Amino acid sequence: MGGSGSGRGRLEGGVWKGASGRGRLGRNTTNRYRQIDVRTLQRGGDLTPGRFIWQFPCKGEPLAIKVQTSADRLTLRYQNQGNDGKWKDKDCSVQIEWTPCNYGEARAWFLCPAK
Repeated sequence: MGGSGSGRGRLEGGVWKGASGRGRLGRNTTNRYRQIDVRTLQRGGDLTPGRFIWQFPCKGEPLAIKVQTSADRLTLRYQNQGNDGKWKDKDCSVQIEWTPCNYGEARAWFLCPAK
């Protein structure tokens, strides 16, 4: 009971796929999304206030996300195609918290936007 192969779903590429092809219980999981590493952004100087465009391939097509940063926030602006086939503008902001390091400077952290 509850062991391997006992449920409706499968393990695919290290990610559990439920009967719907999504994550466990039919929900999307974070493994299905692109990751943004705050440490990489900080090392690259991309957390200084300003704007840049993050581009990468998605299903063989180039995808661009507009990124705007301020001292305490990172905002992503992009379009998403819904199940109805219509494109919708999305605007996602994540707060940035800064903590001092022992030997100077500061470390950036993304704060969870969940409510």
